[in-house]
Amino acid sequence: MKVRSIRSDDDFSHDEQKNGQDRNRPGVRPPERLRPASRPVETIRRGNVLVSIWANPTTWGAVEWKVSFNRVYSRSDGVGYSRSFEWSDLLDLIQGAFDAKRWIAKTEKRLRGGWFLRWI
Repeated sequence: MKVRSIRSDDDFSHDEQKNGQDRNRPGVRPPERLRPASRPVETIRRGNVLVSIWANPTTWGAVEWKVSFNRVYSRSDGVGYSRSFEWSDLLDLIQGAFDAKRWIAKTEKRLRGGWFLRWI
C-alpha cells in the first residue's frame, strides 16, 4: 500500500465545508479554465468537421459536458459553418465524436483520478 507523505505546503482548502452547504466531493476541483460556457474548452478539427466541447460547471461542483458539431466550408466571402453534413463528411463526424468522447473521459479521469489515493 502506498502512503502519501504530507508536506507543509499541501493545500487542504478543499476539505472545508461551509455549514454543510458545500456539496463538492473532496479532492475534485474543476480546472481553472472552466467558466460558464462562453467559449469551448476544446475544439477538434477532423477534415471539414469542427467538434467543440463545452464544459458547464454545475452548482454542486460537477461538470456538465456538451458537444457541438459544425461543418466548415468555403464561401466567396470567407468561411461558412453549417450544422448539416454531406455524406462524405460522415466518417469525419464519427471520428470527431469519438475523439470528443475520449477527450472528455481523459479530462474526467484527470479531474477525479487519484483523489482516493490521496486519502489512503
